[in-house]
Amino acid sequence: MNSFSVYVEFAQQADLDTYDRLLQALPERYRPAVGPAENGNISVRLLIDTDSVTNAFTLGIEAAQGAGITADITPDTVIHAEVMTEAEFDRREAQLPVAAIPPLAGIREAADILGVTEAEVAELAPQLEPYIVQNLAAGPVYLSAGVIEVAARHALSPGE
Repeated sequence: MNSFSVYVEFAQQADLDTYDRLLQALPERYRPAVGPAENGNISVRLLIDTDSVTNAFTLGIEAAQGAGITADITPDTVIHAEVMTEAEFDRREAQLPVAAIPPLAGIREAADILGVTEAEVAELAPQLEPYIVQNLAAGPVYLSAGVIEVAARHALSPGE
């Protein structure tokens, strides 16, 4: 018995509720994952233990279509499917470039970089605004490089 990764894509997009219903309807034994494909369409990935690639392909499409029906996705909207061994899937995943996450800074880190207090970071908010990645309840998260750039300007312009 071998493990095969089966990918099935439907020619439609979905909201979170549809993804949830789809995931709930897929057999747990296939270790399902659902989410948007690169083009925004609905995609399903299953890991199926069986004796052949043909069986994995058939079982994967049937499982995806069956679950799709419960989520109001018609079976004839399958536009793409592929199957490969789990080992091949893992090999390909290992070759994908890792998305580089740039260094980030919260309020405390920004204060340290700028050489000011956390309260004074708020006074520099207009200058830091272009470098905000996300606003959280605890405050903004900045790109560290942007904070360093503001620190360099701040050091050259005392009294800001």
